[in-house]
Amino acid sequence: MFYLNMLNGMNINSKNITPRNEKGELHGYWESYYSNGQLHFKGNFVDGKAHGYWESYWNNGQLWSKGNYVNGNEHGSWENYYSNGQLFSKGNYINGDRHGYWEAYYSNGNLWYKGNYVNGNEHGYWQCYYRNGQLHYKGNYVDGKRHGYWEYYWDNGKSNTKIYYI
Repeated sequence: MFYLNMLNGMNINSKNITPRNEKGELHGYWESYYSNGQLHFKGNFVDGKAHGYWESYWNNGQLWSKGNYVNGNEHGSWENYYSNGQLFSKGNYINGDRHGYWEAYYSNGNLWYKGNYVNGNEHGYWQCYYRNGQLHYKGNYVDGKRHGYWEYYWDNGKSNTKIYYI
């Protein structure tokens, strides 16, 4: 619901294609537009909660995000983009929590990080990179905490520090 919660305070106009339900909750297909006329988001509500496939857009018309909601929570594969159209991140959600393999990229297209989540926490082997593409650090997480042997590098690729986390 990150993108839907950002609607408060934004100068956007909504156009419902299908009316609200008998309780007055958002229901059916909806589109929302920025004051400049650009599409902000489109998707379905069921009893006031986002449900099904959604797309959100930057105010310049570029795709911001796309993915599915189930009962108001992100669920399944999602992709997020920078305002220039470059891929920012991709991965999976289960009931609103990141779960499974995720990747994120810098605006120049270089890989920023890659790793796994379990129930919203980093878990397993992770690698993070500098903007120039050099490895910054690598190691394992257990339930969102660094665990075991980690290696850190300078942005020129030379070893910086090696630490063992308990």
